[in-house]
Amino acid sequence: MFFQKISLLSACLMCLSGFALEPFRGEKLWGFKDDKDKLVVEEQFLEVRSFVRKLAAVRNENGWGFINDKGILILEPQAEEEPKSLGGRTYFKVKKQMGMVDNAQGLLVFPAQYQSIKKFGDKLYLLKKGDLWYASDDKGQFVLSSGFSLVYKINESFLAFKTDKGWGIIDQTPSIVTQPFAEKIDAPKGGMMRFKKNGLYGFMDNAGQLIISAEYEDATEFTDSGVAFVKNGQMWDKIDRQGNVLNQSSSAAQEDPVDLVARLFKQDKKDTKVEIYNSNNYHRYNYAYPYVYRRAYMRPVPYKHPRYNKRYPKTSFGLGTHLYFRDGKIRVGGGPSMGVGWRL
Repeated sequence: MFFQKISLLSACLMCLSGFALEPFRGEKLWGFKDDKDKLVVEEQFLEVRSFVRKLAAVRNENGWGFINDKGILILEPQAEEEPKSLGGRTYFKVKKQMGMVDNAQGLLVFPAQYQSIKKFGDKLYLLKKGDLWYASDDKGQFVLSSGFSLVYKINESFLAFKTDKGWGIIDQTPSIVTQPFAEKIDAPKGGMMRFKKNGLYGFMDNAGQLIISAEYEDATEFTDSGVAFVKNGQMWDKIDRQGNVLNQSSSAAQEDPVDLVARLFKQDKKDTKVEIYNSNNYHRYNYAYPYVYRRAYMRPVPYKHPRYNKRYPKTSFGLGTHLYFRDGKIRVGGGPSMGVGWRL
C-alpha cells in the first residue's frame, strides 16, 4: 500500500509537469514506463524519486544515481546519500566528493571530484579541488584553465581571485573582467576600487576599468563624496575620481601623516562622516572598534550597535570614512584576503 501511494503521487506529479515517464513497481523493484504503459526502464531500482524537471533520482545496492526523461542513466548509482535538489540543480556526493547535475537540461555538469561547489549569480560556479578554486559556467565550461588560491566577493557583480600572477576580477556571466595583475584589490569604496601593483597604489572604477594608474606610494580609499588622498614623498594630494589634483599639502615639522590628511579632510565639507583611528590602540579595553583619536577634527556620527552600544555608549560612532594610522602611514583597513565582504 505504501509503495502504491508513492507510485500514484509520482504519476500525478509527472502528469502535471508534462513528463512522459512514470515509475512503476514490479514484484520487488522499480522501473519506468511511458504514458502509453510501454516499458522503458526495466525493474532494477530499490527506490525512485519523482522527476525534478528532466531528472529523477534512483537507487540500487550501489547507491543513488540519476535517470533522465528518456530513460537513460546519466549517473550510475554510486552516491552514498540521497541527492538534494535545489530547483534547477541537484548536488550529490560520492566518497565525500561533491558533484552536480542540471535538472532543467537533464545533464551531468560536474562529476563528483570537488570538496565544495558554490553558486554566485545565475551562471557562475566556484569549485574547490585540493587547495585550489576553479570558476565554471552552468554548462561545466571552465573560465580559467588553472586554479586560484583565494577568492572573495567584491560586490554583487564581481569576485576577486588570486593566482601566481596576482589578483584579478571575474564577473558572474562568467568572464574575466581584469586579468590577474595586482598585489591586492580592495572592495569598492566611494565608487572606486583601490589596487596595489609593484608596491604602488592606483584605482579602478566599479566596473574593473583602470582609471588611475599605480603611481602612488600610499593612498586612502575614496570617500562617498568622491575624493581620495594619495602620497608621493612628503606630499599628500587630494584627488577626484579622474585623478585630478584638488589640493596639495606637505607635512609640517612634528606633524604626523594622520594630522596632515585630517587637515585635507576638513576642507572637504561634503564628507561629514570622517573618523580617524589609531590602530595601535586596536581592541584597547576590549572595545569592539579601534580606540578613537579624540581630536577637534573628528565628526563622529551616532551609531547604535545591538551588542555594544549599551555597554560602551561613549565609543559608539557611525561607520563613515575610516582612516587608520600605523607605522607612520595612513590606512583604511581591509584587503583582498581578510576582513572584506564575503569569503569562501
